[in-house]
Amino acid sequence: EVKRALPTYYAAISAMDEAAESTGLDHGLLELVHVRVSQLNGCAYCVHSHTAAAREAGVADDKLVTLVAWQEAGDMYTEQERAALAWADSVTLMAQTHVPDEDFDAVSAVFSRDDVVALTASIAATRASSVACMKVIPRPSEGARAGSVSDGLEEPSLTLPALVGAAYVCSVAVAGSGHGAASAARPASATRVVT
Repeated sequence: EVKRALPTYYAAISAMDEAAESTGLDHGLLELVHVRVSQLNGCAYCVHSHTAAAREAGVADDKLVTLVAWQEAGDMYTEQERAALAWADSVTLMAQTHVPDEDFDAVSAVFSRDDVVALTASIAATRASSVACMKVIPRPSEGARAGSVSDGLEEPSLTLPALVGAAYVCSVAVAGSGHGAASAARPASATRVVT
């Protein structure tokens, strides 16, 4: 639906994600990160679809079920997974975390600089697509099976104020300026959820 409704937007997001995958980062790791970013963004469709993709990529169900509390899961996640998830949390919540140097140093201790750039691009792409998907893509309805992207989806309502708000938030996310000052300047239509 995003591809049909916003083809240029979709192409830009897809290019960022494809660039991340081309570096050789593990596909399962990237899908695990996509699920986590989608959880933090509150995008039901994205969580639903990325969970299915993560399963297809071989990510274990216990990791997916525990992902919402990954910090408490001890050794369930590998060192690389924990570093990538911590980086995903920091970058996705940049308005609160301001992406401190310690977080960059921690992810850089486990990944090469190119991999950190690719991981960051993948996080930004997922963050931006979540915003659009929350209003453009059908949402999983009650009773939908996780892992089946097409089952149990209901049509969303899409209004111009919601789309303007989504576009604004995506521009902030992609530009990397998601700090508090930007939120004060957002258009009034971006502050409402219209369904």
